[in-house]
Amino acid sequence: MKKAALGILFLLLTVSFGYAQGQGEVRGYYGNLYGFNSNLFGQTLGGEYFVIDRVSVAPAIGIFFPATGKASNLEIDARYYVLDQTHQVYGTFGLNYRRRRLEFALPENELVTNTGINIGVGYGYKVSEEFILGSEIKYQPHVNDTMLRIGLFYLIN
Repeated sequence: MKKAALGILFLLLTVSFGYAQGQGEVRGYYGNLYGFNSNLFGQTLGGEYFVIDRVSVAPAIGIFFPATGKASNLEIDARYYVLDQTHQVYGTFGLNYRRRRLEFALPENELVTNTGINIGVGYGYKVSEEFILGSEIKYQPHVNDTMLRIGLFYLIN
């Protein structure tokens, strides 16, 4: 419950930051995550703020649901849009912090944290003036995992 409240607060702060700037487009998004190598499935909540045309900053928090223990993912990415009309294609690069608490492990091995980078591509299809259906695939070399995200973007302004 704490993590859900933290995620909502994180999104609200992201949206508030976008409005405080008074410039650029602001988006919020919700989606699902899947790690191919880690076999972790979860949900993600985030925002996106366009600093200049075609370039945005996108913080997000993800909560995974492993069979045992707990796992979360915090990231901030920079995105560059190659196409930005009905079909939106972008490249992304950013920082990632992944945390996993293991059950049934020795106390010194109970908490595993990793910090590293994300590199990937994304695609969005504008289904209406306010909604974009999107997908993204990112590689995280520090944990040797490829993450797939599928979700819905909401254009706030």
